[in-house]
Amino acid sequence: MAYIYLPISILIFFLLIPFISLIIKTPLNIIVAEITSSPAINALLISIISSGVTVVITFLFGTPLAYYIAFKKGKISTFAEYLVDIPAVLPPAVAGIALLMAFGREGIIGKFLSSIGIQISFTVIAVILAQIFISSTYYIKVAYSSFMSVDRTIWEESQLIGVNDFKLMTAIYIPITKRFLITGLISTWARAIGEFGATIIFAGNLEGKTRTMPLAIYTAMQSDLNYALSLSVIMVICSFIIIYLCRFMIKKDADRF
Repeated sequence: MAYIYLPISILIFFLLIPFISLIIKTPLNIIVAEITSSPAINALLISIISSGVTVVITFLFGTPLAYYIAFKKGKISTFAEYLVDIPAVLPPAVAGIALLMAFGREGIIGKFLSSIGIQISFTVIAVILAQIFISSTYYIKVAYSSFMSVDRTIWEESQLIGVNDFKLMTAIYIPITKRFLITGLISTWARAIGEFGATIIFAGNLEGKTRTMPLAIYTAMQSDLNYALSLSVIMVICSFIIIYLCRFMIKKDADRF
C-alpha cells in the first residue's frame, strides 16, 4: 500500500504547500490594510465588473452556439466546434496579439472603428473581449455536453411536430440542464477573472482603467511584495469559493436522480 500512498502524499503536499506558505507569509492585518487601498479596490471592481459582463455575454451568445453544435450536424457546426476549442489550447499571449491585430487601432476591424471615433484596444472593452475570447470555451463545451446528454428523442420528436429551435432551447433544454450550465458559467467566470496574458497585450495595464487583479499582482510584484501577497490571498479565496460552488451544483444535480 505504501507504493500507492507515497506518491499520493507527495503530490498532495506539493499542491498544498504553496497555499499554506502564501497564507503564513501574509498576516491578516497586512491583507486588510492592502486590500482596502484605492488601487486594490479599483482592480477588484474592474475584475468583478468585466468578468460579470463576460459571463452574461457568454451565456447569451454561447448557449445558441452550443445548441447549434450539439444538434445541427454538418461542416459548419464541426468547424465551429474546432474553433471553440482553439482558445483552450492557445497561449494567452498569442490570443492577445490576435485580438490586437483584429481590434487594435491598425487592426482589420479596429482601423475602421477608429475612423468613426471608436477605440477598443486599451480600454475596459478590450478587457471584456479578451476574457470572452479566452474563457467562453469553458461554458460552450459544458453546454454542448449537457445538451447532448439529454434524451435525443426529445429533439427528434420536437422537429417532427414543428417546434422551432429557439423555443426548444429556451423552454426545454436550458431548464433541464440549468445546473450544468450554471457550473459552466462559474468556470467561465473563474477563467475570466484570472485572465492575464491576452489582457495585458490587448488591453494594457492602466491603473483604474484596465488593470485587473492578475495585472495588479504582476505590477505589485515589482515594487510591493506585501501588496502582491494580499491580492494573491484574495484570489486564492475566490478560487476556493468558485470550486466549492461548482462542486455544490454538480452534487445537488446528482442528488436529484
